[in-house]
Amino acid sequence: MQDFIIGPEWDKRVLSLNPGKRVGVLMSSGMDSTTLFCMLTKYFDVDIEVFNIQTSENPDKPIVQDILDAMSFTKELHIVGSTRWQWPMQSHYPRLARGMQEIRDHFAIDNLYCGNILTPHPQFFPRWDVNQTGISKRPWLTNDSFLKNPLEHMEKYHVLDCARKHGFEDVIDMTISCNVYAEKECGDCMGCLERKWAYDQLDKENGTSLDEMANEAVMKYGAIGW
Repeated sequence: MQDFIIGPEWDKRVLSLNPGKRVGVLMSSGMDSTTLFCMLTKYFDVDIEVFNIQTSENPDKPIVQDILDAMSFTKELHIVGSTRWQWPMQSHYPRLARGMQEIRDHFAIDNLYCGNILTPHPQFFPRWDVNQTGISKRPWLTNDSFLKNPLEHMEKYHVLDCARKHGFEDVIDMTISCNVYAEKECGDCMGCLERKWAYDQLDKENGTSLDEMANEAVMKYGAIGW
C-alpha cells in the first residue's frame, strides 16, 4: 500500500492505493477516473485493463482513447454493455452498477477502480437533495473486495491537486466533466460547475478573516447590541 498526501494546505487528505496484480480502471472522460489511472500506471507495477460502460449507440470513446494514447497505453479499451445501450435507462446509476458486476464476473482482474468522489461542499452546492428519490449516486463508503473507490472522501479540488503534484495536469487538461455531453462541456451542469469550483478552490480561494466573518454575521443577523 502507498499513501499520497493530496489537497491544499488547508485541507489535506490521504489517498491510499493498494492494487492487486491485475486491476481494472473504469474510465469516463473525466478528471477523477483519469487521475486514478495515471496514479496506478505511474507508481505501481500492475497489469491494467481499462473499461467504459456503454450509454449510447455510438461505442466510440474519442476522449478516453486520446487520454490512453497520451499515456502510451496500447491495450484495448473494453466497452461493457454495448448490446444494452438501447435498454430503458431512467437513471445511469443502475446501468453503472450492473456494468461493474459484469466486469467482475467476466474479466480476470483483482480489483476495479472507480473515480467516485464526494459531492462538493454544501456551502457551494447542496450535498444531499431532499427531493431525491432512491439512493445517492455516489456511495458514502464502499466496502467491497473487488470495487475500490479510493477518492470517495475527496473533493474535486483534491483530485486536481493530485494531478498537479504528480505531474500529469496536461493529461487532466484533456478530460471533460460534463453530465450532458460526451465530447464537449456545456458549462452549466453539475459536472461542469464542480470542475470550475475545483480550480477556484485551488487558485482563487483566499479564505475568510475574523473581521470579514464578524461583519458578515452582523449584516445577516444584526448587531445583537454588542
